[in-house]
Amino acid sequence: MKKVSIIGAGPAGLICAYALLRSNKGYDVTVYSDKTAEQWLNESTPTGTAFLYESVIDIERELGMDFWSEDMFGGSGVLLDFKPEINGEIHMRVAGSFGGLGGAIDQRLRIHRWLNDLEDAGGKLVIEAVTA
Repeated sequence: MKKVSIIGAGPAGLICAYALLRSNKGYDVTVYSDKTAEQWLNESTPTGTAFLYESVIDIERELGMDFWSEDMFGGSGVLLDFKPEINGEIHMRVAGSFGGLGGAIDQRLRIHRWLNDLEDAGGKLVIEAVTA
């Protein structure tokens, strides 16, 4: 059995962990997090962008990790006006389509759920800071 250690319990690390566990290739997966699931949910400040692209939702759904796409605030594009106004004109405007329907969800909710489910999925969770 191949042993895999994943340092960090953010979305990328946890999606990687679940993908390895669900691959049926016999990986022994350990995730190291400096926070418990409850600390992620109750003591963390919002992290990064809360918008998930359709392709990310599809990956989560395929891995059995999608618990919120039916209820999240959906969207398919972006319109951003960057201020301040310069000489009465908006400095920059960005508009575009994501090419599919995505949605917004607080990252803390995702990480909390996935950390709580990790051991039931066959992984191990170690709560400690890891340094070089």
